[in-house]
Amino acid sequence: MLVDGGPVHVGVHHLQLDSGQKGSLILLHDVSYAELRSHDTQRYLLIFMGVLGLAVALITVVVAQLSWRGWVSGARALLRGEGLLRPVSGSSPELEHPWRRTCGPD
Repeated sequence: MLVDGGPVHVGVHHLQLDSGQKGSLILLHDVSYAELRSHDTQRYLLIFMGVLGLAVALITVVVAQLSWRGWVSGARALLRGEGLLRPVSGSSPELEHPWRRTCGPD
């Protein structure tokens, strides 16, 4: 039900005694505060979703930028001739086994 001040909830309770109905209790409860809260909640939810969307977009851009930099540096390394696996020829002496150094050259 609507009145001049806003929406109200009407509750009617009949009062009865053993001899019959004595009267009715009518309660009017103003529920305009619930309408205001509902609008506030909608506004805060929209703001939250917008901020969350911006945060996700920012994280996506940062991850994409880092991935792009890694991909470009890998492509440049391949163009310079640096591969993932380097040839074993001319291995360094520190990688050789100690007994091999004592045996002399092949």
